[in-house]
Amino acid sequence: MARKLYIFGIGGTGSRVIKAFTFLLASGVKLSKEFDTVIPIIIDPDISNGDLNRTKTILKLYQEIQNEIHKPYKFFSQKLKTINELTDNSSDVNPEYYHFKLEGVEDNTFGEYIGFNSLSSNFKDEKDDKSFIKLLYSDKNLQSKLDVGFKGHPNMGTVVLNQFTTSENFNNFANTFADGDVIFIINSIFGGTGAAGYPLLLKNLRSNNKDIPRIDKIRIAPIGAFTMLPYFALDNKDEIDAESFEQKTVSAIDYYNRTILKQNQIDIQYFIGNKGNTNFEEYSVGGVGQKNRAHFFELVGALSIFNFTKHITDVIENNEDNEYQRSNTKVREFGINEFNENGIIFQNLDTESRELFAFHLTKLKLFSEYLDKRLYKALGKARWTKGKGKFMQLIKAQKNKYSPLDKEYFNSPEYKNQVKNFLNFFEEWLSEMESNNPAFAPFNEIKDDNAFDIIVGNELSDKKGFEIVDTINNELIEEQDIRNTNDLKHSTLIKLFDKSLDRALKENNILTKKQN
Repeated sequence: MARKLYIFGIGGTGSRVIKAFTFLLASGVKLSKEFDTVIPIIIDPDISNGDLNRTKTILKLYQEIQNEIHKPYKFFSQKLKTINELTDNSSDVNPEYYHFKLEGVEDNTFGEYIGFNSLSSNFKDEKDDKSFIKLLYSDKNLQSKLDVGFKGHPNMGTVVLNQFTTSENFNNFANTFADGDVIFIINSIFGGTGAAGYPLLLKNLRSNNKDIPRIDKIRIAPIGAFTMLPYFALDNKDEIDAESFEQKTVSAIDYYNRTILKQNQIDIQYFIGNKGNTNFEEYSVGGVGQKNRAHFFELVGALSIFNFTKHITDVIENNEDNEYQRSNTKVREFGINEFNENGIIFQNLDTESRELFAFHLTKLKLFSEYLDKRLYKALGKARWTKGKGKFMQLIKAQKNKYSPLDKEYFNSPEYKNQVKNFLNFFEEWLSEMESNNPAFAPFNEIKDDNAFDIIVGNELSDKKGFEIVDTINNELIEEQDIRNTNDLKHSTLIKLFDKSLDRALKENNILTKKQN
């Protein structure tokens, strides 16, 4: 049974975890076999948020690349779609469709949004509504601009986000929901958008509200959630006070415990955080300046999505009726086997996590490194890069048996703007995690001639470079399945390196434990 996975990413943390999830999908990490399509949905009032817009661009590039691969193997094999593609049966790749925008937040203050100035202040007639509102919200709250989010105030976020379930976007989501589909929610507990949005969204998903299309299917669907506890501080105090993060977290967890966990409203709840952290991010009240460095905990959030879909599949397979049966809420945390002050590496992770993604992430990293450090040497010389004419003479093949991966392809705007641009974002993501605290630093700096020393803690006794990949590529380029592009631009490149790097890693035992 084909299932869809809807991922709601709420606020900046939601965007950053979805970004990490997208890179894992690109590397070949797969959801459980039941799931064939992922629909990312970002909820954020801050339309100019740097994290939001970076994630939307990465999602767009993923789709553009995948749409140009004929029957992918592992790289870019998971289908991503927007709600608009499902409702309109369209293949239009538009990053704005990943973002569910809120009405009335642009250019408005919170006071303007709730109509504060139109409220009565006539205390003599017992209609002093303004004073009542001021008991709930400070002057700074009322004057706060909404187009940069809620600045760590969930009491504001709850009011504004309450409109979400009556929006056209939410109706489109509900109308595409089918039997067997599941939902995953990502939020932070210490901000404004995420802390308010998660319980509000969940309440509506589990409701009996007949105004929501297909609510009878939605309310009984499996739902998981990843909630980020405080994991960074800010280098400035102004409208957002990082010192209040832990206090807000205690209050929010108490509320979640009473209204969500003990009421069994969620199937699995994942938590992670870093108590007493000394990791500082540059202060920004939303907008383009809010572009936090990628963090290992966001990668963990992405891993929780795979864990959740595996749980759903396991429950179904163990049920005689082959259906999902809900039980009491399960709460899961993430831990590592050993903390490494120099940076977390693959060997520090638990076996399940390591086997899930280490092999695949290494493959994508090597693909990126090859294009940066070896391609210029191979282009026009290695057989797999020789175009029509030269390639025909070399292998004495029939008319159309040649490599499409020649200089013309690698100079094309499609390669530079899509494949290379996506991998630049990937390298930026890895670099930011390595510079953060705790650092995630599983990869060595490599050169062309020692490429397979890439794994920290698993360096080879004999140096092996990218010439291994060229040798395998020269062999594989003759395979019909790799050359059969169906006129899709990136098909040969992605499938060739997917297969050759898979083989090179396994044959040379690059990881301490082989994985599929």
